[in-house]
Amino acid sequence: HNELVLQLVSTFDLIGGSMGGLMAHQIAIATRQLSFPPRRIVLIDPVPPVVGAALDLQRPAFHISTINLLNLMRRAAGRAINEQEFTEDNTKSIPSPELIARATQRLVAENILKDSIQSTIKFGRHAQVFNHILWLARQFLAQRRPLSSPSWQTLLVLASQRSEFFSSGADVGATFETASIETARLYGCVAKELLLDGSHLTIVQECAVGENGVFMHVLRHFLHELDSGTHANSEVA
Repeated sequence: HNELVLQLVSTFDLIGGSMGGLMAHQIAIATRQLSFPPRRIVLIDPVPPVVGAALDLQRPAFHISTINLLNLMRRAAGRAINEQEFTEDNTKSIPSPELIARATQRLVAENILKDSIQSTIKFGRHAQVFNHILWLARQFLAQRRPLSSPSWQTLLVLASQRSEFFSSGADVGATFETASIETARLYGCVAKELLLDGSHLTIVQECAVGENGVFMHVLRHFLHELDSGTHANSEVA
């Protein structure tokens, strides 16, 4: 029974997008230390593995991370971000419950969320989680540890506009240079690379739900190549 379990554990794959890409890579390293690395991982426009800027290791202010989450959701829905209501100065003195309610109502007004108590509760929970994950990412990236050499095959999917997002839209300390495509390749052992035209949020969301046809085609090809024992040549589309 134990041998069967170990065989099953030793044949898993990992996939992650954005912050989840960094998490997938770290999970792969952790499982390799247990002698059960994944066969392959798929990184969909992952967070830069190095940031190149000094990071504030204090937990981000809740009102700032809430504004960032609000704007990320609005960008993902194709809304323009150009307003004076939700700024750091205007929101820093607003109690957290009131800020969550205001932000939810803005998303409701733009038909991004449904008008319900459940929507407010859900957005509040997301804001708390987003604040915590951002803090954890800062803590990890600030360590500037060298990347471990992977022993698995990696499909690296990149958005053409990743540098713009990670150097300005995501508060992880990345510069335009460290958020580049070249830096993303430091994750290592890239068996296949796919460059997709578009923003970070659009590419991650489309790939995550299977709506990007090019990605789905390359993903199936990548998985088939390894299963059949053929070599996965590097490919940029």
